Amino acid sequence: MGAFFIIFSCVLALILYVAGFFIQEMSSKGIFYGVRIPVGYEKNDRLLELKREYRRNFNLSFLGLVAVCAVIMVFINYEFYIFMTIAAAIISIVVINANYYIIHKKARALKKAEGWKLESKNVVVVDTNFRKRDESNKRLVVSGWWFILPVSIIIITLVVTIIKYPSLPDKIPTHLNEVGKADIWSDKSPITAFSGTIIQAVLTYFLYWVYKLMEKTKQSLNGGNINKVRLRSRRMRYLNSGFMVALSAVINIVFFLISLQMMGTLSLTGFTFGFIMIAILVMPLIFMLMVIAESKKDEDTEPLEVDSNGKMIINRDDDDYYVLGFFYYNKNDPSLFVEKRAGIGMDFNYAKPAAKVVMGLIAAILIGVLVLIASIPGSLKERKVDLSADSITIHGVWGVTINKTDIEKVQLEDKFPKVLEKTNGADIGNKYFGKHRLESSSNALLYIVDSRKPFVAIYIRDQRLILINFSDDSKTKNLYEDILNTMNLK
Repeated sequence: MGAFFIIFSCVLALILYVAGFFIQEMSSKGIFYGVRIPVGYEKNDRLLELKREYRRNFNLSFLGLVAVCAVIMVFINYEFYIFMTIAAAIISIVVINANYYIIHKKARALKKAEGWKLESKNVVVVDTNFRKRDESNKRLVVSGWWFILPVSIIIITLVVTIIKYPSLPDKIPTHLNEVGKADIWSDKSPITAFSGTIIQAVLTYFLYWVYKLMEKTKQSLNGGNINKVRLRSRRMRYLNSGFMVALSAVINIVFFLISLQMMGTLSLTGFTFGFIMIAILVMPLIFMLMVIAESKKDEDTEPLEVDSNGKMIINRDDDDYYVLGFFYYNKNDPSLFVEKRAGIGMDFNYAKPAAKVVMGLIAAILIGVLVLIASIPGSLKERKVDLSADSITIHGVWGVTINKTDIEKVQLEDKFPKVLEKTNGADIGNKYFGKHRLESSSNALLYIVDSRKPFVAIYIRDQRLILINFSDDSKTKNLYEDILNTMNLK
């Protein structure tokens, strides 16, 4: 598990690095770190120096963060890896935005000092017909018929599940661990059996919805020659929409394989399963590299564009509508979605109430997930146990007090039972804490630091089972002997 998270973290770090380092290349022409500039003026010596400054500062801060995280991960247990990975990803995004904003402020100051704000062409053209096809009848997005591929995979998954359903056992796996092995089982039912197909359908619908938004989002033909802006926008939309189709197909293939694995039709090795998961993460990286390559097609051939009066072209100076250089906030614009100022894809018009509600929900979910993840390491640690002649008290999350009169027997065992279902607990790797349903007990309370090590099994008269151990085998053995001696259970 530790190796998997290290590989996952490295790939995620590479994606974030490429996104941060090449953020200018993935932005619209005529935009320099969130500042509207005359088309072709990005070759100005002062701007090139600012670009070098951004990359220098970004490399120092980002690679410094990666080095610190790498050192920390050497000294922490693997149950902290997921928290470290998510925390580092969030900090990385903050680092990217902070470096971006520093250069944004300097570029705005330079723009003001050199008087780039033009009065003669302070207009913007919005082409409401620039949706499915451009003026030459070329598609702006890939054909929606390509979604037949992911839909076909959903249908295949559904058919296979229907065929296999009668022969499935009463307990079927509902969760795979990090190496693709089933670690949680639930009662056989249509919901559990067809859960994979349901998830496929929901994700595919969501990606199709994003695809339709790309198709319908209006295009502000700003930043130079309108025909050139149209052409660049068409290329970027085509790439974005193609990525949505490809991502949908790959996700459906993965869930199809997972469904086969959970039904016992396919047996993926841990290496293969991990490779598939990493491959999904690599897709955004490949997409970003394609966008960067696309943006460089006319980089060296774009002359400085001027109007008939010899003035540099800025169709509309819209810097004031972008908070911090990338958050679009315009109460007078009826659009909810606009093309991103920095980076690729779409973004909200944050002046709209709907955008505020969605961002509030996303923030609440993110905070909730972080709090939950942050609490996991604390709940998966060795427990303090207090003994008396009449009771055993296990402290911490899912703590319990066991009266001597309720104890049927206490044993020191070394073969950990099969976990069928996690009812209220937390598991990472070989750690099992909280309430579980085991093959040997339908009502078990676990405090297992390492399921490969010996553990104390406390059998309760009402069919409950409590299992506990420590990382040190001798400490587990001592607990077993202390319980027998203190409570006189020999």
